[in-house]
Amino acid sequence: MEKLIQELHADCSVLLDSVEQEKPQLEYITSYFVSLTQNNTKWTVKNIEMADIDQIDLIKNLRAHFETYVDEFKTEDRDPEFIYRYNIAGLLPITNQINDYFINGVIPLSSSKDILVTPITNQVESTDKNPHTDLKILNYDGSSYPPNDEVNLIVHKLSYYKSDFLVFCNQLRTSLSKTSLKTILNNKLTIVEKEKLYKINNNISFIISPKNYFIIDISYFEKIFSFENYTKLKKAQAMESLFESQTIIGLEKIVPELNKGYMARSVAKIALSGSEIPQFISRNKKVISSYCRDFKVGVAFDSSTNTFTVTDETIAPLFITYLFSERVAQNILGDLVYYKTFNRLNKN
Repeated sequence: MEKLIQELHADCSVLLDSVEQEKPQLEYITSYFVSLTQNNTKWTVKNIEMADIDQIDLIKNLRAHFETYVDEFKTEDRDPEFIYRYNIAGLLPITNQINDYFINGVIPLSSSKDILVTPITNQVESTDKNPHTDLKILNYDGSSYPPNDEVNLIVHKLSYYKSDFLVFCNQLRTSLSKTSLKTILNNKLTIVEKEKLYKINNNISFIISPKNYFIIDISYFEKIFSFENYTKLKKAQAMESLFESQTIIGLEKIVPELNKGYMARSVAKIALSGSEIPQFISRNKKVISSYCRDFKVGVAFDSSTNTFTVTDETIAPLFITYLFSERVAQNILGDLVYYKTFNRLNKN
């Protein structure tokens, strides 16, 4: 596991000649105000040069994350001790378009030449359940700037080892709309025109390097890239696999629990197909029998038919989803434990 500074070094030094020995320079280049529609399907962008104090603050905040360790992104992870890495290959169409706009300067001349971006949901195998949404990136009209309350995101363009990369700062909580601002003018209080003021948040949400996303605020990252659609799709595929496997008697009894919102990420972790589930059971029959005999797991296991029968509609969904996503085990004390993430054990 590497620190963020090491990851950025590896990603951004790719343009350097192998024999070139150059001291890395972290430099600010420019920024963009971004106004988002409610469903994040349209980005309206205005290029803006940030104030020196904000440039300094941004780089200071970035350096503050340099010593944080980077772990692979997993949809259930929320550990503040880590920054999570998501390879841009998984979001390649949308990443290419974002880089074209913010890195390479391929800017549409007008809203009639919008950049169409294919969201993450199209990266999953094609299916009728695949929710398709297009994202448009276009220029903010006119020479003025969007008012503060319309700036939902600021994208900063920086350079490291001669490679440009992007830093995203969520501005959703910087609204001035509920604030009455006044100043003293000619010895009397006068209301300030708020549309001329900007409240800037330089806290970093995530980064796009030449090779990876580095995610600090997972909830915001998932909202921007519609991960809830991805999760729903993977969950639907997992449910199909469970029914197709014909290994759980009474599966329909636990469907209401599996359909609850908080279960979506857990169910979506099941990557086994309907034909692979019986094979998984057969390979692990001995330990599965032990689990079901020694612990209250909400199912009874018949080793002669390799089938489960639901006995507790509350416990069974948790055990089934963790079992088939290969995140259930026993610790050194002999307790049954579930992997909330792939690298940590949490006892139920």
